Amino acid sequence: MYPWLRNIHLLLAVLALPFLLVYSISAIQMAHSKWLRWKPKMMESHVAMAPGNEDARALARELMDQHGLRGDLQQVSTTPAGLHFSIVRPGTVCDIEYNSATGDTKILTMVAGFLGMLNRLHHAAGFWHSYWLTNVWNGFVLWTSIVIILLGVSGVWLWFARRQDRMIGIVLLAVNLGASLTLLYLIRFP
Repeated sequence: MYPWLRNIHLLLAVLALPFLLVYSISAIQMAHSKWLRWKPKMMESHVAMAPGNEDARALARELMDQHGLRGDLQQVSTTPAGLHFSIVRPGTVCDIEYNSATGDTKILTMVAGFLGMLNRLHHAAGFWHSYWLTNVWNGFVLWTSIVIILLGVSGVWLWFARRQDRMIGIVLLAVNLGASLTLLYLIRFP
């Protein structure tokens, strides 16, 4: 039983490693933004759409179909001139201003690059996104979260099965638990 569980433990760790690396790199970027700076590249374009459109979802779908924009529709608002909304995917934001009288549509595209994409993937959550690749990513995040729990449970079982390592394991678990609870307390109740 021990060798079989050890092999499963190692396999799960290897399969989860790429996703944990993405999270660690993006966490370092967020915590130490002076070390790993990312500034989005901005591009502005104008396209002519049919005037009189009052439905942001229909206009966004038309822009996606005709002009290759991809992502989730967000931050919809009406303006005196027409509509304002964003089409967002990890690392790229298209800010759109539509003039309903003339049909003129200004698209300001901000591309954040690799670090910006990792930053946005770090914040992505849920399966409600209309951009299907974000939902796929979040499926892998769910899978990785389950794997981390399984790694913890199987790691404790594997450690406990080795009698000669029990004392040092108890000390390490106690120190880790104490440090984690102390940090959680300090973060929550400064």
